[in-house]
Amino acid sequence: MNYVKQVYGEMRRQPLAVWLSVGGTALSIFLVMAVFMINDLPNVETKPEINRKSMLVGQGVHLTEKWENFNNESSFMSLSKQFAGKIYSDIEGIERISYTSALSEEGANAPGMLPETFNVRYTDEAFWTMFDFDFIAGKPYSQAESDAGVKAVVVSEAVARKLFNTTDVVGREIQMNYTPYRICGVIKDVNPLFTLAYADIYGTLGSSVHTANWWHNEEDWKWEYSGNVYVLLLKKKGVDNEAIKSQVEARYDAINKQLEKDHRGIVYHGQPYDMEELAYPHGSNTTPHVKARRPYLWTIYGILLLIPAINLSGMSRSRLSRRVSEIGVRRAFGATRVSIINQLLGENFLITLLGGVIGLLLCVVFIFFLADMYIDLEEYVGTNISAKPTFSMLFTWKAFGFAVLFCALLNLLSTGLPVWKASSINPAEAISGNDNITK
Repeated sequence: MNYVKQVYGEMRRQPLAVWLSVGGTALSIFLVMAVFMINDLPNVETKPEINRKSMLVGQGVHLTEKWENFNNESSFMSLSKQFAGKIYSDIEGIERISYTSALSEEGANAPGMLPETFNVRYTDEAFWTMFDFDFIAGKPYSQAESDAGVKAVVVSEAVARKLFNTTDVVGREIQMNYTPYRICGVIKDVNPLFTLAYADIYGTLGSSVHTANWWHNEEDWKWEYSGNVYVLLLKKKGVDNEAIKSQVEARYDAINKQLEKDHRGIVYHGQPYDMEELAYPHGSNTTPHVKARRPYLWTIYGILLLIPAINLSGMSRSRLSRRVSEIGVRRAFGATRVSIINQLLGENFLITLLGGVIGLLLCVVFIFFLADMYIDLEEYVGTNISAKPTFSMLFTWKAFGFAVLFCALLNLLSTGLPVWKASSINPAEAISGNDNITK
């Protein structure tokens, strides 16, 4: 409470200096948190993707074939269901597994209407247990329906209203690719930034020709491996990613031993990927080296903190120079250097924290309304749609904790030296006004 009273007194005595410090801190935290929030976006757990930290994704396959001295490489973004099951099923440490297609743009319409383009995903029943969707009406299709290829769909609230002007559509039919599908459920709209859960329409995996093997010519060896399926893996608590990856790599090695006699192979690229790796730019024939960029990010954070800290340090010295006699009196009455340092750092931390909170709120508002300036949505989501982060995706306890940490670091960088000099002044000279910490 004494710190708060002291800061309030400083604001009344030196309003310009204090608010310049608050403004400088707010700007610094704004820039740091903008970089942090965008890079941390794939790790934020909120509905419907509440299991992001436990989720791994098997995404693609890289096939190679050697013809004498010529190396021919073929790459595909997704897997065949047959190959995906061979690589990822029955892995120790995995609680649940789901197969889903990549997003595809397909035409759909209510009876009597012209088709419109929607983003469609085909899934199995397990998909609905991996996420936390809000069902407005109905329920998801069953595993038996998915396996049998029953033409059933779950639609988003926006699709239901667009096609029927109501969400009371369970049991009604829509046409997808001129084929009737029965609506079995309606869910609240999913933000496209939830790249694994998002779609406008969800159909049964068995009903889609897109999830069949990509290569239909069985004389071509690639047909067994390439398709349009992703694998979602939900880890058990406490299981390390590397424990899962090592099992998958061993299965790659076993298959390669069978293929090498025909001068063929499949290249392991560190799959399955966690959400951070999945969001990192890569192809099916490259490996996302997420760890390699972390020193780069921390260097950016350091620069964004150090430069304003140098400027704020001058303001701190200016404010403290007006309190030299006060510090001298405290020293004369027996206050130790440690107590003086703690007092001044505590007061300055409150000022820094105030600027940090303002900067954090400005960052959330700015990204919320101007997401396109920060995120290449077409690259991030994989389709040409509009979206922006929700407030719950941006303002998290983790983001708040890092903002406080950055405030503490900025406080030490900007006030450490001035406070140290202020605590070492000679009491007699300070009281007489001859000592000046700005020298």
